[in-house]
Amino acid sequence: MRRKHTEPDPVLVEVVPSRWDDEPIQRAQSMLAGLTGTSGVSLEFLAAAQGLRFCIRAASQHEMDQVLA
Repeated sequence: MRRKHTEPDPVLVEVVPSRWDDEPIQRAQSMLAGLTGTSGVSLEFLAAAQGLRFCIRAASQHEMDQVLA
């Protein structure tokens, strides 16, 4: 008999900074400060020839909701 999968699926969200932001450093600091103290979350950097992309991966939708709040 197969065991039922009970762990939640991970959630991936791409972070897209505004090109018209007057204070991008302050926005980045605020985002990183929001990630501190949150378990089950990682910040990922994706590098390709087209450029650099940023993603936040959470262990479940519940953790992602905490990050986005």
